[in-house]
This record gives sequence, structure tokens and C-alpha cells, in this order.
Amino acid sequence: MHKPSEFDKKALKILRENINKMLDEIISQYDKQHNEILEIGPTSNRDLSLEFKKATLHTLDIVEDTKITFKADICNYEEIHQISYRYDVILLFEVLEHVRDPFRALECLNHLLRPNGLLYISTPFNFRIHGPLPDNWRFTIHGLRVLLSNGWEIEKIKTFESPNRQLMPIQYITIARKI
Repeated sequence: MHKPSEFDKKALKILRENINKMLDEIISQYDKQHNEILEIGPTSNRDLSLEFKKATLHTLDIVEDTKITFKADICNYEEIHQISYRYDVILLFEVLEHVRDPFRALECLNHLLRPNGLLYISTPFNFRIHGPLPDNWRFTIHGLRVLLSNGWEIEKIKTFESPNRQLMPIQYITIARKI
């Protein structure tokens, strides 16, 4: 087992801080009656079921777990189409790099959103290979635009640069709207 470098430790801290800030904003904005939220791969250090007090929160993961609402592969049309709920917001934090087909995953997630629903994505770039394995992809800002070019309108892509290393961001956080 490889030990994380000092850079890896700092990068992980930055990744987590950015996700936590985004979660705080999402909770304050969307924790309202009648809002439906879906968290994909609930691996954050926070139990969002305790934080969304008014909105309905569901969770989805490919791995069976007693805490999840749905077990499904986000790349599998048949499994996704069996879910009858439609969501106002989907949270996809540090998951997209692990799927086998990111284009298909985004098509499937588009199906789960209500019209004009929002997809919040965080993706690492300058960060070590990590679990759960496989860790298949890294996306540049250009790659994210291509991935979201069909069925989505990108509202924002925020780049978090690596210290002392231009054009090698640690992470991107993207907000896309279903069109």
C-alpha cells in the first residue's frame, strides 16, 4: 500500500473543504418542502439525512448498503429507469471518475432529473488514484464541457488550482441544468 504524500494529504483536505462548502450552499438553498434531492455514492464525511430537514433526500449507490435508498449502477439504463422518482437536485461528488462510461452515466442521471433540475458534480484532476477502485478518469474543463454538451446547460464550472502549479487544478466543481 502506498502512503499518501504530503501533497496528497493537502489535496484531499482541499477537496473535502470544497465539497463541504458546496454542500452548505446546497442545503441552505434547497432544504425546502417538496424538494427532492438525490445523493449518488454517499461517501461524504457528513450524513446529509441529518442536514436536509425539509427536503426529501434519497441516496443511490452501486454497492449494497442498508443506508442507501436505491442500489443501481448509474451507467445502467434499465436499473435507472426502474426508479420512479424525479429529482430537483442530484449530487455527484467524486463519483464520475469511477464509472465505466461517464457519457452514459450523465444520460441516465438526466433521466432522473425534473425539467430544469440541477446536477452538482465534483471531479478531482490533480489527485492520486483512489478508491473505491476502479478509478478510471480525470476530466479537464474541456472534457467536462464535452460530457455535458448533450441534454445539459452548464451554469458554472469552478476550478480549484493546485498550489504552485498552473493549469493542473486539484478539482473542478460543476453545476449543470437539465435542458
